[in-house]
Amino acid sequence: MRPKTNSRFFGQAFKTAKYHCCSHFPEILCKSSQLLCQCCVNALADNVDGYKDNDESIWKVLRIVKSSVDANKPNNRSVAQAVTEAMPENKPADGTSDDDGRSQGLENMSKKISSINDLISNQKIDKALTVCEDLKSAMKTTFVTGDDAINVGNDIINVMSTLIREKYSPTILTLLLLAGDLHKQIDDPTEKLKLMMRCALECYRFIVRYNKNLQPTTYRHVISRMTDFVKSIQSVKIDDEKLAATSEAQCWMTIASCHRHLYEYSRAIEVLQPAITTFESTFGDGCRKMGWYSICCNNIGAHYYLNNQPEEAEAFFIKSFHAHQKVEDRNEQWKMEEIHRTINNLCNLYQKYSTMTKEKGSDVYNFLQKRQHLTGLPRFWNMFLSLRLMILLNLDGDVKSICNKLVTMTTNISPPTDQRNNLCFSLRAAAKLLSSKNDEESAMSLLDCVDKFEK
Repeated sequence: MRPKTNSRFFGQAFKTAKYHCCSHFPEILCKSSQLLCQCCVNALADNVDGYKDNDESIWKVLRIVKSSVDANKPNNRSVAQAVTEAMPENKPADGTSDDDGRSQGLENMSKKISSINDLISNQKIDKALTVCEDLKSAMKTTFVTGDDAINVGNDIINVMSTLIREKYSPTILTLLLLAGDLHKQIDDPTEKLKLMMRCALECYRFIVRYNKNLQPTTYRHVISRMTDFVKSIQSVKIDDEKLAATSEAQCWMTIASCHRHLYEYSRAIEVLQPAITTFESTFGDGCRKMGWYSICCNNIGAHYYLNNQPEEAEAFFIKSFHAHQKVEDRNEQWKMEEIHRTINNLCNLYQKYSTMTKEKGSDVYNFLQKRQHLTGLPRFWNMFLSLRLMILLNLDGDVKSICNKLVTMTTNISPPTDQRNNLCFSLRAAAKLLSSKNDEESAMSLLDCVDKFEK
């Protein structure tokens, strides 16, 4: 029910708004959404005529109302428009215009972003995170649109992407989501989708890296925000179907990752399926030339594995394996890394379900045997995965000799953190398999590789 207020709207309208859910006067913003809540919208809508007075407090309210325009909340937009039209001509008591305030806010945020970059470069990570807190406050009080929103959003995502690799802080995730929300103030459909996709990707990396630090409520919050992104992406009219499909797919993958860490594997599968369906229905066989499609297939296969559905998992791993080889929009290094990642998942599946038929694994093994020309870390992965499949498929080969070669190779390679953790986990799994076959010498060789990587 709309609250009743008189023409001297301030007292009653604020009392009504504050009574319901808003923060202290004059910041009449809903605590949960940082936008005008429905109670405030109703109270303010009743009193648009009263905005003609030129009181300093009224100006504070008007600025908040103007900065609360949200394309997904038409009531807020209509009220803000009505308020703007009713605003008095003369300047507020502090002598600054809205444009001046916005310019100062932008300059303030730019300085903070630059400061964070400098602090990171000098390895002063804790100080950088302190400035991030100030940046978070500045973002909540500065309204930016158009090119400013594009630049600020991308600059923040860039610096947060660097910080993710340095240290855990919930502020990083908050700033990423705030940056992503700037898509609402961007009219260019291409830039709008790119910003949401970049935000979703960095949120995904944050979750994968720091999942042990996160609470269930954090995952639920990210799921909610990414779901809003998907709705926004689907509502955008754009000719670039590939950008639309990949942007949506990244959001679904981030949502699925949250469900995975909540142990909701069935739900993760449900949200990934639309991404695959979108690629297949939009691009037909051409989807196999797109890196995102093969990634989605591998991802859903991993969730079928976690959900104890081995046949479905194998089908998607094999689909991903073949699709990766046809990808045309990524370089060869990326393709080999993803192929190795998929094959490693397949090996984990075969090791867990030792009694399942493994006929499809033979083609994968033959593929690896033809890639002996690789060097560095890719060569290590290739040789190690060949060894795993050789054991799992009961193929002939000199296991001890291969294990010794792997130990020798560890002195010349240094895997990045994300690959190192996965590689060490897989080496331990292979060592356990060798121990079960009473080949303790080979098992110890693989564990020696783990020790060298973890030092």
